[in-house]
Amino acid sequence: MSFFRRPAEDSSSEYDSDEENPTNLPESGANDVETDSLKHGSTSQEETDVNSIQDLQPEEISDDFFNPSINSIANTIRKFTRLSISNRLHSINSDSLFVQSVASTLGLPIVANERCGSWYVPPSQKAGSCYFKSTDGHFGCWSFSLRRLNLGILELIGQNRGCIIVDSTRRGKSIPDALSKTVPIWCAVMNSVLFPGSSEEGAKVELPENAVSASERAQISKLIDGFSKQLRELQLDTQKLAAQLRKPMKPVWITRETDVADIKYIGEEYNPVYLLSASRYLKEELQPRDSGALGQNFVYIQGAGDDHEGWARGLLPVTYWGNRERLLQTPEAELPELIDEIVKSGGSNSNNPPATDLTGLSILSKVHKKLAICDLVTYEALRKAQTPVAAAIVCYESGVFLEGRAEANKSWCPEYRTYIPPNKVGSKQLRTKLVEVVGWAGELLTSDSSRPLIIACQTGNNVSVGITLALICQLFDDHGRLTPKSANSNQQVDKGMIRQRLSWIISDRTQANPSRATLQAVNLFLMGWA
Repeated sequence: MSFFRRPAEDSSSEYDSDEENPTNLPESGANDVETDSLKHGSTSQEETDVNSIQDLQPEEISDDFFNPSINSIANTIRKFTRLSISNRLHSINSDSLFVQSVASTLGLPIVANERCGSWYVPPSQKAGSCYFKSTDGHFGCWSFSLRRLNLGILELIGQNRGCIIVDSTRRGKSIPDALSKTVPIWCAVMNSVLFPGSSEEGAKVELPENAVSASERAQISKLIDGFSKQLRELQLDTQKLAAQLRKPMKPVWITRETDVADIKYIGEEYNPVYLLSASRYLKEELQPRDSGALGQNFVYIQGAGDDHEGWARGLLPVTYWGNRERLLQTPEAELPELIDEIVKSGGSNSNNPPATDLTGLSILSKVHKKLAICDLVTYEALRKAQTPVAAAIVCYESGVFLEGRAEANKSWCPEYRTYIPPNKVGSKQLRTKLVEVVGWAGELLTSDSSRPLIIACQTGNNVSVGITLALICQLFDDHGRLTPKSANSNQQVDKGMIRQRLSWIISDRTQANPSRATLQAVNLFLMGWA
């Protein structure tokens, strides 16, 4: 359940498996080979692989290694062709039409489960975003995330008496684990904490019978009370959240096989949360060609929008939707060039303006409005409008600028500018820079100031949240009051305190979604492990 874990040595990521496994050492024979390679000036992986092959006995080498069969070559070519960008985009378009038809029938707002869900929802119809991870629903790893509380959609659900959460999954199952288990767990925990006096049925976990076995259902049910206890320990304003939600939630699943008109009525005592799996379930890998909405033939791919970093060439959902017709009408051979052109222009060829549902300024009430978080677009708007602020900490992912402290200019505020790349290296840099950042902020913040200190990053939901968490833990007491440095030097920081202070941020910045690496960097700094 905890999102903190101290890494081995200087690693800031749980995925650096070689660093975390001190027993994963080469044996003496491997050392001899490595030493011999160094003596001869060779360290390439290719030569190592060749040496390994040469050491094999003839009977250990398969004929297929040197002479792949025609069938294996044909299968590789077919798979590459099937997973082409063109097929993916046409599959996404097909799935999005299904999503829009369901939303039209139900008359409820659409919430995209990021990041995959936004590919299937037009920005003009997207009411919000949520962050439910499939990994929190994997068998034996069931979890209720304290860093992804998704409080922002509670009010949306309450105001509209329900919502539709959209996601998809790749071949192998009809419903992603995020929809079949992670969201139902979240619903059950929220119901239990916000409506403790509700009926027993409203508080228990509801799971789809066709996707979750009875044994798994029983194991998950035993965890709900523990998850609810951990949520209560954050001491959120549950009365306010219950007033926003109005009544308990009940998940309802929709797939391509569902007849929406025949969905069972769940009653007035619940808010329905429709969990919509956008993609068509495929049992066979190779599919016949479909006819697209614009007349082109394509091979359908289940969950085509998943893991877009591996295939989209920098194209994002918002730029896809802004250039959808051009992309769908372009032949496969010309698509890479067109996508590169769109990405390079920043999506300026799009007919629709970029979505801004994740932007805006969030002033933190728990620290008496001394701190505020925003994205870089909002920050530039604040600068142009000359909005009165105490100071600003600005984190960039790219560009050329002067790092460090900058004195207040004639018409605005002091700034601390820094470069934090969006990767593992960035989390390590964040850890080393927090000492100076916190010290700088501590010198500028005063108890009698009515102006907030702004913390901005690219999205306003990751690095800026981590820096704000460090500031709250170092400069504020348990009541959210700014305290002198001498008082904070004796303040005990533990994981429970850090979790609670993070919930202060999420209460006002509901779209906050700090990465594990960012939280780990902050944790190391606060616990004195940096």
